[in-house]
Amino acid sequence: MVLAVNVFHHFLKTKEDYQRLINWLNKLAVNEMFFEPHQYDEPHLKGSFINYREREFVDFVLANTQLNYASIIFRCDDGRNLYKLSM
Repeated sequence: MVLAVNVFHHFLKTKEDYQRLINWLNKLAVNEMFFEPHQYDEPHLKGSFINYREREFVDFVLANTQLNYASIIFRCDDGRNLYKLSM
């Protein structure tokens, strides 16, 4: 299991970090992940290599892991959704 709560967006800032995230996700062997994406309009992501909207980011993680399904399991007070990604 992986707990990735509001952390993967740090790998979107540069092309090199983005590629590192892709490589890591492709090697990951887990049955489930709890994933909280960032909010698209966060100021510190301005000028990032890539900036996904919420569902785009979920789909990106699914596409680069062996995980196939995503469901929202919790809505945080700040408006972010917590997803359970699974096989």
